[in-house]
Amino acid sequence: MTALADPPPPDYVSARLILRRFDDRDAPFVHELHANPDLLRFIPTAAMPRVEDAAAWITTVSESASPGRGWWCVTLHDGTPVGAAVLKPIRYSAGESGDDVEIGWRSHTAHAGRGYAAEAGALLLAAGFADGLDRIIAVVRPDNPASQAVARRIGMAPLGATSRYYDTTIDLFEATSADAHSRQVAWRGLDDPDRRDSAEVLLADGLYGVGRQVTGDYTAAWTVDARDGWITRTVAVAVQGRGWARTLTLTRDQDTGRWSSETTQSGTPPVPLPSPGIVDADALDGALDCDLGLCPLTNTMPIRRLALQTDTTAEHSLTMAWIDMPSLNVIAGPQIYAGIDADHVRYTSGTRDFTADLTIDKDGLVRTYPQLAARTALDRPV
Repeated sequence: MTALADPPPPDYVSARLILRRFDDRDAPFVHELHANPDLLRFIPTAAMPRVEDAAAWITTVSESASPGRGWWCVTLHDGTPVGAAVLKPIRYSAGESGDDVEIGWRSHTAHAGRGYAAEAGALLLAAGFADGLDRIIAVVRPDNPASQAVARRIGMAPLGATSRYYDTTIDLFEATSADAHSRQVAWRGLDDPDRRDSAEVLLADGLYGVGRQVTGDYTAAWTVDARDGWITRTVAVAVQGRGWARTLTLTRDQDTGRWSSETTQSGTPPVPLPSPGIVDADALDGALDCDLGLCPLTNTMPIRRLALQTDTTAEHSLTMAWIDMPSLNVIAGPQIYAGIDADHVRYTSGTRDFTADLTIDKDGLVRTYPQLAARTALDRPV
């Protein structure tokens, strides 16, 4: 029997969901998705009577996709498809023009009512802002209260009826990036030239970031939520190699400080890996940060929280929830940070004989991590 090829790699990941691109094997699911009578009542043009129509739609959206824009297949962490989500330039009515970007969601009837549309919408909304958008809109039929409720749930404000889009009168919702500003950064591996890390980040009184780690052996997507004072709330990671995949949702309870994890795994990696998830939760007591292995982005949280961009030599001993890549095994990682000046912070591992002076930019994002990674131009594949 010929083994099935792997699905497209993950682009975005949340606590329960993965967003990946569609491919030809999704045609039966797309056909079922667009047989939803509620969807067809609100969007009659979405009808796909035959599986061949669904396959043609997948070809069309694949050809029009670009980095950070287009349609995604929404799946559970175990790979089960549950819906679709979109972030793309909106179609204007005749005589209208502009550069608005719309967000949208579609749910399979078998998976409705579980909050997946809102979770996918919130993820894609935050990813769009982190990617540099200042404003994102949604347009919803006035007789579609379920979709209006999703828009409100993810923080979009109703602006009333409009006829600017799709040659019809429709209700408009809006979300903005408010006082946060976005950064898009990428690094190449110094220890492994084949490794590329990239991140789109929202910065305010904390950090929200989505990113990818690509090596010759696996592709990973991750999301870090440290929006409350640079303290980690949640981390979600999805890793996919040839014939195997793993996910991790790592959560820190804001009241108790207790860390917990949920994981999935399928297939067999070519090299044995430790199991995903927390090894010893008690060892993480007092930890405020995660440290995503090989990725320089997560150094930013302690740098900003401790205001280390100063000429002080005071050392700060910290415990990190360190996530090994690509196993997603989580252990306590003792680390020491000290400020040098506005452009440099000294990092010392508490478990290895390793000290490095990290070069950082004005936002506390790493430029150069000696022996590990250096900043490079952002180059994201579709």
